[in-house]
Amino acid sequence: MSIRRNATRVARLKTKQTSEKEDRLLLLFSALANATRLRALCLLYENGELCLCDIVEALGATQSRASRHMAALVRAGILLDRRQDQWVRYRINKKMPKYLKAQIEVAISALPK
Repeated sequence: MSIRRNATRVARLKTKQTSEKEDRLLLLFSALANATRLRALCLLYENGELCLCDIVEALGATQSRASRHMAALVRAGILLDRRQDQWVRYRINKKMPKYLKAQIEVAISALPK
């Protein structure tokens, strides 16, 4: 392949828009790239829905730190949150795409028990 054709191909690749699936995977891996978020995710997989206060206690984190981490997991589409009076409760998003769920399960299964 000539240098000119190769340069044109590289330019096309650089300007290519990412697909929605790629964007979701990038968000997922970014969200999972933190030990606190992984530990919180494990708690939710093991226990189902939890209040932020329970997550704070289990992780030994401050409320504001835990809240920021949970927000990142919600933005990535991994968790859902709901308010119950003054409490915020988190649970795994059951409607997340299968390819995201599979990646999360691989990450969780690789962690020591």
